[in-house]
Amino acid sequence: MKRVVALSLAVALTGCSFIAVNGPDIAPGTMPMPGDDIDCSESRAAPIVDVVLGTLMVMGAISAFLDSRKPDGAPLSGEAALAIAAVAVVFGASAYFGFSRTSECRRVRGN
Repeated sequence: MKRVVALSLAVALTGCSFIAVNGPDIAPGTMPMPGDDIDCSESRAAPIVDVVLGTLMVMGAISAFLDSRKPDGAPLSGEAALAIAAVAVVFGASAYFGFSRTSECRRVRGN
């Protein structure tokens, strides 16, 4: 039960960019009309946070995997490595989402 709660909490805390980044509110690949007010996120802070946390998760997954390979390693280290790696994938997807949305916003605004 503790593992389920911990995994649920970890997944709930992932993906800053999914929540904090808004893309431009026009069709992808198009340019706005002159004078249009474009509401979108230019800040790359959330995707950078996702990259940093994802990198830490990858390092944690590698550490847990290496611990599972030891004869006297902690029990369930292999399962922990897999769970941590899954969270790292979510952070990576969120970072990609955030960087692509902020790049599109900057392109549309001409910055």
